[in-house]
Amino acid sequence: MKTRAMMTSACLIVACLLTPLAIAETPQRWSRAQAWQWYNSQPWPCGFNYVPANAISYTEMWMDYCFDPKRIDTELKLAQEVGFNCLRVVFSFVVWEHDPQAFKQRFEQFLQICHQRGLKVMPIFFDDCVFGPIQDPVYGRQPEVVEGWYANGWTPSPGHGMVRDQSTWPRLERFVSDIINAHKTDPRILCWDLYNEPANARLGEISITLTERVFACARQINPIQPLTVGCYNGIRKLNQVIMENSDIITFHNYSPGYSLLNQIKVLKSQGRPMICTEWLNRGRNSIVTTCLPVFFHENVGCLHWGLVNGKTQTDLNWGHQPGDPEPAVWQHDLYHSDYTPYCDAEIQQFKFYLQAAKSKQRSGNQPIPVIDTLLPTSELISQSWRYTIEEPKDNWMAPDFDDSQWQTGPGAFGGNNPPNLHVATEWNTNEIWLRKEFQLDSTQFADLQFRLYHDEELWIYINGKLALHRTDWSPHYIDRPVPAEKLGLFHKGHNTIAVKCRQTSGGQGVDVGLFDIRTTGSIQ
Repeated sequence: MKTRAMMTSACLIVACLLTPLAIAETPQRWSRAQAWQWYNSQPWPCGFNYVPANAISYTEMWMDYCFDPKRIDTELKLAQEVGFNCLRVVFSFVVWEHDPQAFKQRFEQFLQICHQRGLKVMPIFFDDCVFGPIQDPVYGRQPEVVEGWYANGWTPSPGHGMVRDQSTWPRLERFVSDIINAHKTDPRILCWDLYNEPANARLGEISITLTERVFACARQINPIQPLTVGCYNGIRKLNQVIMENSDIITFHNYSPGYSLLNQIKVLKSQGRPMICTEWLNRGRNSIVTTCLPVFFHENVGCLHWGLVNGKTQTDLNWGHQPGDPEPAVWQHDLYHSDYTPYCDAEIQQFKFYLQAAKSKQRSGNQPIPVIDTLLPTSELISQSWRYTIEEPKDNWMAPDFDDSQWQTGPGAFGGNNPPNLHVATEWNTNEIWLRKEFQLDSTQFADLQFRLYHDEELWIYINGKLALHRTDWSPHYIDRPVPAEKLGLFHKGHNTIAVKCRQTSGGQGVDVGLFDIRTTGSIQ
């Protein structure tokens, strides 16, 4: 016999799965103005990824025998004392499906504890990551810790088998619908992180398709919180799905401060608020001393991994096995299992920047630096160009030049393993010529700049006229202002960019973009 609650839930699920037949129009992705209004109404997001020290995985965390509100409260008190204001936590589909009501009751207890400790929650529905032998989690007692094995009992959610089997996806959508509908106006939820590292563990295309489905289902519910999936690798199709659907931009970075800053610059091209949802890998020099100031000064939120060291053994390095040498420093975590700090100086630095953030005036009308991407590079998503490696006629850079016989290929272009470049089209000759058309809504620029990767000599023509010539070379992306006397080359409406790159030895590569940096308090 169906209860009223079951019937209501079923109706919501049908609405989610049969979006094209729904009476109401499908809600749209947030505008940039909405996203910034939301972001500026929050404290600077600074927190951590959380799994209790007594849980070997998120599956175990949510099991009845492991879920321990008293322990959770004790651990989160440490976070409150530092001043952290948010945390990120993964759900377990297998626990929810076994007993949805019990799972939701535990989640409600968890939210209450977090709220009392001043922490907003970023829930994650799905996760493809695997560090041990478990690819498909099961309900019940989880494995025991194997000393010296990084996260040996870690479980993905829902599991790789269900990700690959599309006939199971309606069950996953019911999960998303059930949880978001219950909390779609809950101020304790910071945002919804729908899928952690989709396509990890070589799941590839099928995870990307599932990511699109999950976005569509969550969007239909239209919560007051933003939706997002984190950018974490160079898979172009996945990045495109993420960038086209996320209300705010989230990403992972376990690299040193200078590399972190470069990724932030690339992602700022989206013109949306940003939160790094995973960082802190001391062995790779992703450390508090150099990375936290970058997040603070760039106004980018940050949630490191993790809080109290425990059964996941995330003090060890990724892939660490029993018998491997002990790492010189902890990879993750801030506290020992006895709740003493791993490094008191790190705790003090977190306190300093969190207090500094509190003293900053945050206003929805405050000036905001915005990067308007007029011509994207291929750093996130490959961009298509006309190209040739055969020397063209003298007027090859002219807007009316017929390039229909040239090849078409995705950027970036390169060969011989150029550093810091995602090569999509191989180029192994001495010279290459590129052409592309783009549109400009206005030629009223604030700070117009080229974004470049070139090895070696580079010529850039705008509408047939030379705009920039560089004889140097760059093994990474750089930004160079468009000379003031060249601004008149750009036209409102249709424009043509033509590029030539020449190399003489070693690795080679080329990619070109164009952006304008402006400051505004009214982002549309």
